[in-house]
Amino acid sequence: MEIKLQVDPRIMSLTVFKEQLQAEADSSESEFTIEMRKTGDVLRSIDPTIIVAVVGAAGTALGALIYGLAKIAQQAGAKTILIQTRHGDRLEFPANFTPNQIDVLIEKLKKLEIERISIPLI
Repeated sequence: MEIKLQVDPRIMSLTVFKEQLQAEADSSESEFTIEMRKTGDVLRSIDPTIIVAVVGAAGTALGALIYGLAKIAQQAGAKTILIQTRHGDRLEFPANFTPNQIDVLIEKLKKLEIERISIPLI
């Protein structure tokens, strides 16, 4: 499963975001890879390079990715994380969710076809 990741450039550069997320991936026992790719998408004032997380089918990798994103978002001062499915449904949750709340969220996310996760500056 590939998930596009976006971070508002006012929060941090994509390069720094990738490095921090890769550090989270490396410290996790779950395997997911982080890649930077050029995209044809024009995203409101966001670099045409995107970060793509390649997540295994097992839910543990998705969980590690969400935990890592929440940690980065909190450190960067972001208030929310926005998830969009392939069908256009959107789910927004606070970056400061507790681990128990994240666990419940991950169980719900495993059933969705996630296309994009964004860390907006609000």
